[in-house]
This record gives sequence, structure tokens and C-alpha cells, in this order.
Amino acid sequence: KEVKERKFAMSIFTLGETATLETITIRVKDRDKMIAFYQGIVGFSLIQEENALAMMGIKGSNKEHLWLEESPRAYPHFGEIKKLQHYTLKVASLAEIASIYSRALKRESPVIGLTLQEDSIQLIIEDPEENQLVIYFEPTNEAVATSEELLKQGDETTLLTAETEITGIHLNVPNQAKAQLFFNDILGVAATVPFLTVTDTAGKQFMTAEDEVLGLDFLKLTMEEADLLALEQHLIEKEQDFYIDKKKQILTIFDPMGIEWWFILKKNK
Repeated sequence: KEVKERKFAMSIFTLGETATLETITIRVKDRDKMIAFYQGIVGFSLIQEENALAMMGIKGSNKEHLWLEESPRAYPHFGEIKKLQHYTLKVASLAEIASIYSRALKRESPVIGLTLQEDSIQLIIEDPEENQLVIYFEPTNEAVATSEELLKQGDETTLLTAETEITGIHLNVPNQAKAQLFFNDILGVAATVPFLTVTDTAGKQFMTAEDEVLGLDFLKLTMEEADLLALEQHLIEKEQDFYIDKKKQILTIFDPMGIEWWFILKKNK
């Protein structure tokens, strides 16, 4: 009898398309100073304070874009490479990014860079504990050519609006191959979730995963039930350590850098 050759396609897991990056949490030494920066310079509102957490977001919106977790005894590890290279914040108007730039200059907050292009304005600033934030706006017919022109577009009282989004994180990793294997093979973020990029630290001294250090602590993503359950099943098949609550609404897992990823069931509106 003729034996027909059977070919099996390798199944590649991808994180569901409903996964949305909602919140990043930064462990901080001085919460009051950091709140003052993110309110007074960036334009977030303080939504709530609970124990060691300060939750920052947009007034009138239920989104909590940034959590500041105070840990006075945490180690700054000056001279070591941070896990978070930068995170990106997309704003909805020229006035918003112009106002952030104006407030940063007037209050002598570190401005790392400003790029003005026809289709993109990008501002890089640094918070009091040396976490870099890339803020950008994509103009349609509102292009500006110089920083002086940009400053004229802002009103210092302008705050962030509900359309503000955290659109990406860029991580420093001590072993890029190991990190990419985890993010691609275990979490499946490469194909469907374009918010994550990584840079190899090329042997430089890197903040250890075990120590309680300042900087990026955990990320919160929301997703629909089917995608959350698919992730759970995939992690079981990969024999990967993770936690999921009995109601299957919260799944958490640590990456190789010691950053905790929270996957939360989306609430019905």
C-alpha cells in the first residue's frame, strides 16, 4: 500500500488581539516627588492613593495609566542598567505635548530630546528617579518647525485628555536571546502585540531580578475571556509557572528580568 506522507505544521501561540496594555507600575523611592512630576509636568491626575500605591490617570476616565509603588528601602542601584529603557505615551493634541514641553522647561525637569517632523513630534523627558518617558503626537495639519513654535501652541494649564494611551515599553535585557524566547514562545507577544521592544545590555551590569530595586515593577494588560483562557492553556502546555485565580479573572507571570505581567479579564462596559 502506498504510504502518504503527512506533514504537521508547528503551532505557534500568539497573545490574543484583545490584549491591551493598560498600566505600568514603577517602584519609587519618593512617591510625593514622583506624584508632583507626573501631575505638574506630564499632566496626569492623581486618581487614588491606597497604602503604598498612587494611581495616576486621566480625570473623568476610568483608566489608570501609571501606578507609583513607594518602597523607601528599595535599592537605586546607581550605575546599573535599568530594566526599563523607556515607555511611550501618545497624546491627542498639539496643545498637550506643547504644554508638557513648556512645563518641563520652566521647572527645569530633564528634557532628553525633542524631534519635530511633519508627521510626528516626539519629546523625551526623565522623571526624578531617572525613568525615561517618550511622549509623542502625530499631527495631521498642525506641523511645527521649531521648538519656539511648539511652545506657542501650549497652555501650561492643559492636562492630558481621555484619548491618552501608553503605547509601548522598551526593556533592557541582559540576555536578548533568552528574553525573546520568553516573549515570543511563552507569552506570544511578538506577532499581535506591537508594544514591546528590547535591547541587549551587551554585558553591562544589569539590575538583578531577585533584588528589590527601583524602576519598573509590573505591567497590567486587559483581555477578553477567550484570550485569557487560551493563555492559561498555553502556559500549562509549556509547563510554565504562573498564577491564575479561581474565577479565572487574573493571571500573573514573571519574565526572566523579574518583571511581573498581569493579565486581567476585561470588564463589560
